[in-house]
Amino acid sequence: MAGDAVAAEPGVQGEQQDPAPAVPEPSAPEDGGHAAAEPQHADHRAPGPAPASPDKTENLHEYFQDTFQGRLVQQSEEQKYDATMLTPATRLLQKQREMHMVEEDLQRQKLEFQERMEVLGQRKEALRNKEQALADQLLRFDKFLKENDARRNRALKKTCDERELCLQKDEELTHLTSELDELHIIRDEQRDQIKKQDFYEGYLRSVLTSSDEFSEINELIDRYDTLHITNKDLVRIDNECQEQMQTLTTAATRNKENHRIQMLGHNTKLGELSTRKEKAEKETLYWESQAQQAEQNATKRTLLLGRIRMATANLYALVNAHAPGSGSTNAERIPNTGKQLDKIQIFIKDLEDVVKEFEDDNLESGEEGEEQ
Repeated sequence: MAGDAVAAEPGVQGEQQDPAPAVPEPSAPEDGGHAAAEPQHADHRAPGPAPASPDKTENLHEYFQDTFQGRLVQQSEEQKYDATMLTPATRLLQKQREMHMVEEDLQRQKLEFQERMEVLGQRKEALRNKEQALADQLLRFDKFLKENDARRNRALKKTCDERELCLQKDEELTHLTSELDELHIIRDEQRDQIKKQDFYEGYLRSVLTSSDEFSEINELIDRYDTLHITNKDLVRIDNECQEQMQTLTTAATRNKENHRIQMLGHNTKLGELSTRKEKAEKETLYWESQAQQAEQNATKRTLLLGRIRMATANLYALVNAHAPGSGSTNAERIPNTGKQLDKIQIFIKDLEDVVKEFEDDNLESGEEGEEQ
């Protein structure tokens, strides 16, 4: 039985070593990931390699699950055949030995896995360094491209500026050339004029030889310029005097015309005022006659009013004399004319009533006599 257990160990170890090559499987996607990451990084867009810890943990879990599951299946099959042949103590020792071997195998697998993980970490660090180096190279290349573009732009700008400067210089050259040609033409004309003026120079020299007042041509020319300027000043002063005289003459004529117009206006106004005076005198005479006539009328009316008052007073005295109950008090106090007329009116009405009653009585008495 012990021999069978010992003979079973190589089989167990063989079974444990068979699935060992499955451990490097996590490195395959990582290598592929890094290999795929390199061209992507070259495009300036791919991110860094994905973290490998989740994949490694899943692969390790699958590895141990497959290993122990196969071993447990094998042990369960062996137990079917050896259950009647082994004692409990032997089976316990066998189980302990198997557990010990499994632990050793597990430790070995862990060490191998750690070594592989370290190798993968080193590779990952190398890839990271390589990516950083590529990034630095890309940055330097980008900087180089930008500097190259800047240099090219500066060169293009400088070329354009130089081209514009050349065009400007060409235009200036053309302009200066035309000015130079014009100056040559002016110089030739002046030379021709100088040749024409040589006659006058000879004449001036002959004047100098015949006159002792001037010793050089410039003195003669200065004298002529002075006289010419003086003549211009005198002509200007004469023109100014003529203009002033013309202005004063025009002003005097205008003033005379204005004075004449003013005299005509005053004469017209004087005639109007004379006409108004005559009209006012006529109106004055008319109103004086009207005032005299009104005064005469007022005198007549006053005289008539006096007579009326006197007659009214006489009638009032007669009325008072014939009125019953009249005494000295009525004579002493005479009322105004209006009241006198009122009293006279009342007295006359009373008389009319008396006369009417008398006539009525006479009429009645005559009618009665006739009836008898």
